[in-house]
Amino acid sequence: MKKEKEITLSIPKDMDLDTLTELNLIAKRGMKNPKEEVKAQAVDSAKEQRKESLIKMGEDRSQKNVLAQMVRAAVSGSTENRALSLSGNNVTADRVTPIIEELRPELVLAQAGVDVIDGSGVDKVILPYQSANPTASWLAENATLADSEPTFTAVEAGKKAVGCLVKISRKLLSAGTNIDGFVQDSIVRQLAHSIEEAAFADANVTNAFDALVTTSGATDIVSSATNGTTIDSFDEIADLKKTLRDNNVSGNISYFMAPSIEAGYGKLKDSENRPLVPPPYIFSDFIERGYVTSAIPTNITKGTGTNLSNILALDPRDVKMVMTESVQIQLVERYADALQVGFLAYSFVDLKVLRSDSIALARGVKF
Repeated sequence: MKKEKEITLSIPKDMDLDTLTELNLIAKRGMKNPKEEVKAQAVDSAKEQRKESLIKMGEDRSQKNVLAQMVRAAVSGSTENRALSLSGNNVTADRVTPIIEELRPELVLAQAGVDVIDGSGVDKVILPYQSANPTASWLAENATLADSEPTFTAVEAGKKAVGCLVKISRKLLSAGTNIDGFVQDSIVRQLAHSIEEAAFADANVTNAFDALVTTSGATDIVSSATNGTTIDSFDEIADLKKTLRDNNVSGNISYFMAPSIEAGYGKLKDSENRPLVPPPYIFSDFIERGYVTSAIPTNITKGTGTNLSNILALDPRDVKMVMTESVQIQLVERYADALQVGFLAYSFVDLKVLRSDSIALARGVKF
């Protein structure tokens, strides 16, 4: 049997309690096995390193897309009911690349320069609506400047819910590669197309924000054509630009049309069957700021005219898209009996025109 180390201390009679306690601690340390003490220190160091590693791993995971974590959870059989929490591993919103950033490139309006405002976490988003141009005048010396009528009013962004549901089999989730990217791309495309279908519709879509063509004060340059208009030149584009310039819209003008209208312009030819080139007045506008989207309808009826479409021209600075809640995604397990997983995505979106006379339309046209 190993004999314990003996330590003899000479204690003065008048020693105070604190000093005596300290001497007892010294004695206890001296009785420990030096090898055991070194081992304990090594274990403590290993625990600390493991703790730091786990913290770093958590930070790395939090920087990844939430959807990717959800897909991995679905493969492993975990469930998820909140947008930013996965199997106990919280992902902070400020460290996740929001899907709204992936949504912008898919939106033709955003490509044209329309601001997509992320209002997540904000109680209200208030925007200034310009109802009339301010009045300016020249003054004589010592004259008083006349008051202008108020030209700006506050408008609050609404909360119009848009959502989509993507179903994927568990077999594909477990066997496929880059499934998270596939699911996210699918969700982004569906949401973007639904948003722009409402924006470019020929009438307001039920439960959605107001369509651009219904904006009060917007000018329709072909309103007098009761049965629609057949395009045979670039005149409509020139008239749209002139209308906005007459309304003191001095910024860049963006034009939006359906693929069939774009193709029609591409087929225009002169009397010698040579392709027509846009005139200098609209060349840069048409070439650089002409945007095409299948969200613009091509089945509009006007009088006896059928299969008509619309062309829209606007100053993108005067249109704002507000997402008062960023895109939220949840796993849906109700398809478990079919060995499927559903990804439910939704957002609250509104589209506001801040100056009505900065939109012009050619409503009811075709080639």
